[in-house]
Amino acid sequence: TVGTSGGLGACFYRDKERPAERQAITWSSLDPSIATVSPTSGPETSVTGVSFGITRVRATITGKVVEAQVEVCEPGFRRCA
Repeated sequence: TVGTSGGLGACFYRDKERPAERQAITWSSLDPSIATVSPTSGPETSVTGVSFGITRVRATITGKVVEAQVEVCEPGFRRCA
């Protein structure tokens, strides 16, 4: 919802058994006019809805990338789509 925040975390693995350093994760929003992230580095981030729409939040470490879709609704709506 516009004006509210929620948390995201990520864990990358060097191989099947050894996790990578979580502090090295870099976070970004593909459209900061819809949702922002803070902090932009570390194991977790908070995503804040700025305006109605859909964007993706990206976590990057040593060239590897994962993304999560983020849907921001207007206040008072239970579902956006």
